[in-house]
Amino acid sequence: MKRSRALTLGVVFATILWSSIPAGLVQAASCNAASLTPVKYGQKGSAVTNVQACLIQAGSSIPAGATGYYGGQTKTAVVAFYKNTVNMTWDGMNLGPKGIAALKNAVSGSTGGSTTGGVDSATTAQLTVLLKALGMTDAQIAAVLASLGGTGSGNTGSGNTGTTVPGTLTVALDSSTPGSRVVPVSASNVELMKVMLTGTGNITSIAFKRTGPGATTDFSNVYLYDGDSRLTTGRTINSQTHTVTFTGLSLAVSGSKVLTLSADIYSSAGSNQHQFQLVSASDVTADTTVGGTFPLTSNTIGFSAASAGTATVEKTGSLANPNIGQVGAKLSEFKITAGSTEDIEVRRVALYYAGSLSRSNLTNLVLKQAGVTVATGVAINSKDLLVLTFTSPFAMEKGAVRTFELYGDISASAKSSETIKFYVDDSSDVYALGKQYGYGVGITRTGFDSDTSDHHVLTLQGGDITITFNGPAASDVAVRGQDVTVLDFTIASVNNVEIRNLRLGATTTLLDVSGEGFNDLKVKNQATGAVLTNSTDVTTSTSVVFTDPISIAAGQSIRMIVTTDIDSDDDASDTLRVNLNAFGASDIKNLDNNQYVAVANIVPNGVAGNLMTVKAPDLEISLAGSPASATTTAGASNVPLLAINAKAIADTIKITQLVFDGTNSSGSSTISSDLTSLGVYDGTTLVSTLKSVDSSTKKVTFDNLNINISQGAQKTLTVKASNLSTGASNGNNYYFTITPSTQVTAVDSNGNTLSGLSATVVNTGGTTKVGIATPSITFTKVTNVNVSDAGVVGGNGEVTLAEFDAYAQNGDALIKKFAVGVNNTATPEATTTLAEEVSALKVYINGTLKATQTPDGSGTYAGIARIENTSGIFTIPSNSTVRVTIKGQLNDIGNTGGKGASGSNVYAYLPATTTASFEATAGTQTLTDATGLGANAVGNQKVAYKAYPVITKLDIGTDKLSAAEHTLAKFRVTATGGEISFKKFGFLMTLTNATVSTSTGLKILRNGTELTTDVKSITAVTGGTSTIILSSEDTIASGSSADYEIKATFTTVPSANTASASAQMQIVSDAALITPTTYAAASTSYMVWSDKSAGGHSETTSDWANNKLLKTLTDTWIRSN
Repeated sequence: MKRSRALTLGVVFATILWSSIPAGLVQAASCNAASLTPVKYGQKGSAVTNVQACLIQAGSSIPAGATGYYGGQTKTAVVAFYKNTVNMTWDGMNLGPKGIAALKNAVSGSTGGSTTGGVDSATTAQLTVLLKALGMTDAQIAAVLASLGGTGSGNTGSGNTGTTVPGTLTVALDSSTPGSRVVPVSASNVELMKVMLTGTGNITSIAFKRTGPGATTDFSNVYLYDGDSRLTTGRTINSQTHTVTFTGLSLAVSGSKVLTLSADIYSSAGSNQHQFQLVSASDVTADTTVGGTFPLTSNTIGFSAASAGTATVEKTGSLANPNIGQVGAKLSEFKITAGSTEDIEVRRVALYYAGSLSRSNLTNLVLKQAGVTVATGVAINSKDLLVLTFTSPFAMEKGAVRTFELYGDISASAKSSETIKFYVDDSSDVYALGKQYGYGVGITRTGFDSDTSDHHVLTLQGGDITITFNGPAASDVAVRGQDVTVLDFTIASVNNVEIRNLRLGATTTLLDVSGEGFNDLKVKNQATGAVLTNSTDVTTSTSVVFTDPISIAAGQSIRMIVTTDIDSDDDASDTLRVNLNAFGASDIKNLDNNQYVAVANIVPNGVAGNLMTVKAPDLEISLAGSPASATTTAGASNVPLLAINAKAIADTIKITQLVFDGTNSSGSSTISSDLTSLGVYDGTTLVSTLKSVDSSTKKVTFDNLNINISQGAQKTLTVKASNLSTGASNGNNYYFTITPSTQVTAVDSNGNTLSGLSATVVNTGGTTKVGIATPSITFTKVTNVNVSDAGVVGGNGEVTLAEFDAYAQNGDALIKKFAVGVNNTATPEATTTLAEEVSALKVYINGTLKATQTPDGSGTYAGIARIENTSGIFTIPSNSTVRVTIKGQLNDIGNTGGKGASGSNVYAYLPATTTASFEATAGTQTLTDATGLGANAVGNQKVAYKAYPVITKLDIGTDKLSAAEHTLAKFRVTATGGEISFKKFGFLMTLTNATVSTSTGLKILRNGTELTTDVKSITAVTGGTSTIILSSEDTIASGSSADYEIKATFTTVPSANTASASAQMQIVSDAALITPTTYAAASTSYMVWSDKSAGGHSETTSDWANNKLLKTLTDTWIRSN
C-alpha cells in the first residue's frame, strides 16, 4: 500500500513539475499517415511538417523536430529511413511515392497520432533526483517517467528517443552543448559536446563513441575538461570501435558538474560529418549506479576547406633565482606569437608544474602582460596544472608578439635548492580563439615544453633567515603624499625568532630649504596595515634603528613596508632612498635555542631600496594612435571621432570634466546638428552621459565624470557620436580638439585640483578627422581557396566552392539582397544553367553560416540562389573586409538515383546585377550594385566526384642513407565521401651520388604489408620517374585510411666522409585533368584512382581519374647519408 501511494504521489508530483517545463524542452508533433504526400528538399509547409512528424514516429532523428522545412536534418533522416526501412540507397533530396508508401506502412502499426518525445534527458535527470528525494525506488521512478510520455527524448542534441535508466548519478546532455556547425581544419580544442552529471559519486572512466560519415583520423587529439581543467592527456579515437575512452579520472561529483568533450581537428580532415555519443550507462564507470536517458548524442560537426589560424608559444627572458619566502617572485616567462592567418584572442593558458618545491608552497599565482594582471590561478591542481583563465580575452593581431610573466609567492617553509619549473605540456593547454573563424587556433609549443632548454629552471636561495626585496621600483612620489611606500621587503625564518634591531638607511638629496623633508617614516605589516615601529622624520641622510621587537614564527614570513609622508614644502626633484641595512650579530634572537642568529645565516643580509623622486601630481594628455582619420556615410552610428591618452603622473588621478572644441573643416556650421548623442568611452564602456555639441560655441562638455587612473597608468578615452545625421552632406569633415590646461579638470588622490597642465592643443588642425563620402562595396575573388583541398570535391557533402573578400568603404554595409550561382562552365553568365551536382548553396561570413538557399532549376535564374532578408543577411564593417565563403551541398554523384556525372566541373560565382538583384544599405543610402560582381567573380575550378582521396604526408624517420633498403616515401590516403580504389602510383625520384639496384628493388606496402605489383619501373637507376602498377586495384573503405610506404634497395652510396648522397621522392601531379574514363585510357597518368561511381565497377568502367586537382602534392621526402 505504501509503495502504491509513493508511486501515485510521484506521478502527481512529477506531472505538476513536468507541466512547468518550457515547451521547448518537450518535443511533440502530430503524424497523420493518411495525409502523407511526396515532398522535396527545400520545400516548406504543412506537408513537410507531417512527413517530419511521421519520420520521428517511425524512429528517425530530426534534431530540430517537425519544423515544416525540408533541410539538411530532414534529408539525413530520409537517407536513413530509405536505408533501414526501404532497403535502398537514396540521396535524401526528396521523399517520393515509394518512400511515402513505406512511411505509411511504418507508422500504421505504431501507437499512432501523437509522437510526444517525452521529457528530455536533462529534465529526466532533475526529475530522478527529486523523486529519489521522495524515497521512491528505481522501478517506481521508471514508471513515473513512463507515465509522462515514454522514456524521453534522449538528448537535446539529436532528439532521438532513447531508453531511460535510473541511477544514483544521472547523466544528461547539458543545455550548453554546441549546436551543429562547420569548423575550419587545424582548429584546436573545439567543443564537441557537454554532459551534465547530477548526484553523488566518483567517476573513474568515461567513453564516447564517434558516429556519422567521417574518419577517426579527422581528430588528432580528443580531450575531456572539467570546466577549464584538462582531466587527462589528449586521447585518440579507436579506428575500429570509433570510441575514445578516458580512464584514471577519479572525478568526484556532489551536486552537479558539467564535463566538456573537445578535440583538435586534423589539418587534412575531409568534408565529413561527425556526432559523438554516450551510448549507454555502462560507458560511465563510477562507484555508484549511473542513470539517464541514452544514447546521449551531440549535434553535428563538419569541416570547412578553410584552415584555422596558428599561434606559437616559446620560452623567453632570463630569470633570477628567487628567495625562500619571496613575495611576487617571477616564476616563468614566455611569449606568444600570433600566426599570419587570423587575429587571435588568448582565453586560457594552463602551465604544467614540474618543480621539486611542493605545489602547496606556491600561492597567489598571477599572469601579467606588460605589468598588467591578465589572469589569476587559484592553485596548482592535482594534475600539476596551473590553469590561468584570462579575466578578459587578450587580443593579438596577426603577427603580433606578446610576452607574459608568471608571478607568485613562495612559502617561508620552502627549502634552499628546491626547484620551480613551469612549461606547456600539451598544445591544448594554450587556448586562443581565432577572430576570423571563431575557433581555437593551432598551437606550436616546442619552444616551451618539457625539454630542459625550453623552460626556466629556478633554484631557491636562502638561509635560516631569508630576506627578499619586493620593491617598489624607482618612481615619482607626489608632493603632500600620505603614507607613501618607499621600501617593501619580506623576512622569512626557519625557526621561531625575534627581531630586536631593525636597521634602515635613509639617503636624501636637494633638501635645501628649512621645512623640507620626509615625515612620519615608520615600518608596517603589509598584510594587516599594523604599525610595527615608532616613527621618525627624515630631513637629511641618516641611519635609523627601530628597537621595537618583531616576532616571526618558524616556517613563516612577514612582509614589511616602510612608509613616509611627503612634505608640502618639498620641491620637484627632491629624492629619498631607503635601504634595509645589514643585521648585526645580536639583532635577531633564535627563540628555539636562545641564541642569536649568526650573520652568515642571514641571506642576503640587507637590501637596497630604489630612488623615489618628488614630483607634483600631473596628467599627461596626448593624441591616441587610433582611431585614424576615416570616412563614413550619412546616417552611420557609433562613429569614433577622437581618442586621447591620459597618463597619471606621481599619483592616482581622477578626471572630473572634459571639454572638446568641434570643427567642420568644410566651413559648414552644421556640426551641432550633424553629430548627436556624443559620449566618452573607456574601451567599450560609456563613462559619461551622452551630450550634444553646443550650436553657438561648437563645444561639447562632459562633466560629472569619475574616471580614475592609477599612478603611472594610462587610459585611452574615445569620443564617439551615437548617430550621424541622415542629412549630413558629402564632403563634410569633422574634428575635435582639447586644450588640457583649460579644458581638462582633474584631482589627485588627496582631492587637490591639478594645475599647470599642458597648454598644447591636442589634435590641432584635425590630425584625426571624420569625413562624409559616398559608400561603396567591392568583391575580390580569393584566388587560392584553401590549397589543401585544391579542386576536387566529393559528393553527398558540404564543400567550399569559392571565396571572396568583401570590402565596404565609407560606412557599415548591411547586405539585404545577395545572389550566388553555380554552373558547369567557367563563363557561367553566358548561359545560366544549374550544375545539378549542387543541391543547395550556403553563404558563410568569416566562417559563420549566414544563409542557405536552393538554386533555381530552370528559367531566367537557373543555377542561381537568390537570398533576400529585409533585416539583413550579413554586415561588412566600414572600411573593413570580411571573407565570403560559398559552399555547396553536393548531391550523390554518379549512383542510381544520384545527380550529376562523376568528373563534372563545378563553378560558383557571384552574378552581375544585370542577372540578379543586389541590395545593401549604408547609413541612409541604398546600394544596388557592387564592384567585382559578374565575370570577375567566378570561383576556381572544382571537379565533383562521388568520393575522392585525401593524401597526407607521413614521416619516414631519420636513419641514414646507405647501401641497403630504405623507406623513401610514406603517406596516408583517406577515402572521403565513399569508397575509392588505387591502381597506379607515380613518383619523381631524384638521386645524388646514389644508385638503386633495379626496378625490382622498388616496392610498395600498405599498412606494413607489401602489395603485389605488375609493373615497377624507374626511368634510370640514377633517378627519374618511378611507376608502380598494382596487380589488382587496392580499395579503401569510406571514411577509412591506409598508410602507403615506398621502399627501394640501394647498391651504391658513399660514406658521409667521402661525399654527400641523398634520395628525394615526390608524388608526381599531372599537368592536365583527365575526364573519368576506363583504366586503360587513364593509365598514361602518373597516379590513377577511381571513385567507383559506375554501376558494376571494374577496370573497364569509365570512373577512373588522375590526381590533377587533388590535394596539393608538393611535399617531398629526403633521406641523406
